[in-house]
Amino acid sequence: MKNDKICKWYESEKVDEGIIISARVRLARNFEKYHFPNKIKNADATDMMEQTARAVTSAKKVRGSDKFTYTDMTNENEGKLLPLMERHVISHHLLKKNGAKGIILSGFEDKSIMLNEEDHVRIQSIFPGDNLEAAFEAANKLDDIIEKHGDNKYAFDEQFGYLTACPTNVGTGLRVSLMLHLPVLERLGFISKILPTLSKVNVAVRGIHGEGSDSLGSIYQISNQCSIGKTEQELLHTLKGMADWVIKQEKSVRDKHFSTYRLAVQDKLYRSYGVLTNCRRLGLEEGMKLLSDLRLGLTDGLLDIPRPQKTIYALMTEIQPGSLCEIAGRVMNKDERHAFRAEYVRKQMAIVW
Repeated sequence: MKNDKICKWYESEKVDEGIIISARVRLARNFEKYHFPNKIKNADATDMMEQTARAVTSAKKVRGSDKFTYTDMTNENEGKLLPLMERHVISHHLLKKNGAKGIILSGFEDKSIMLNEEDHVRIQSIFPGDNLEAAFEAANKLDDIIEKHGDNKYAFDEQFGYLTACPTNVGTGLRVSLMLHLPVLERLGFISKILPTLSKVNVAVRGIHGEGSDSLGSIYQISNQCSIGKTEQELLHTLKGMADWVIKQEKSVRDKHFSTYRLAVQDKLYRSYGVLTNCRRLGLEEGMKLLSDLRLGLTDGLLDIPRPQKTIYALMTEIQPGSLCEIAGRVMNKDERHAFRAEYVRKQMAIVW
């Protein structure tokens, strides 16, 4: 059960309800008065970031529970920013970027605005489950607030739409994605077989942290590859349709595999539970795989065990290197992380009645 504190989006019970973990919407925008981020001067970038931050933090529509805060991350150490990337608040691109950069972030971490990343503004909204429409509505409200503030006009062309640093984002500037847990498709080698069908409708499959990342814990993101020539509603509709198709494939393979090998699958999943509750050293990949087994077993009723104190996905997030060091309150080397990860997971797996 939740406590009285505001939990971050990935700690919601909805995150562990099924194959879909979360829905994300991202809007890419640039201002016409500034060069794109790859050419902009630091002074102009700082000015742009501060004006955008004032627009959001001073707007009445986002006061109250959202409590947006602005952080200039220009001189922040990479180790301090890594947990934000692991929680999907910032991108790998922004993490590694040199020069002026910043973030406007809601207290719940479900809404964020990356500043001076690949584009001047990257508005992001993440909702637990499959609610793409709600995520789009939230991002769109922030977009309206920024667009109506001051005299900073968006770079927009009547023929092409919003102008962006990457051609694939030109048009609506909209990237919609769903994060899916696909353990059986992955382990039986079927992920590669679904890619051609998705690519025909410009839908891409990526790893847990998006483009260029690997899958950890059998978690994948599916998203549109380009936004030009389509309306926002068309992009939302297409992605939801393809996600439904992927989910049907996962469920179909699960049903067939479990009906034939149910006892063997249960034995494997209970062994994973045993390792998680007793291990003394735990690597990241192994930990993610074992937690993936746990999530599969709980979701499909194959494990009769007490649920952890947090959602499985929250644990998956927290055992990643940056987040783990943040929890420990110190920088740790690989061996220290392995030991602390095992200890942390054991504590979170403790029975709570």
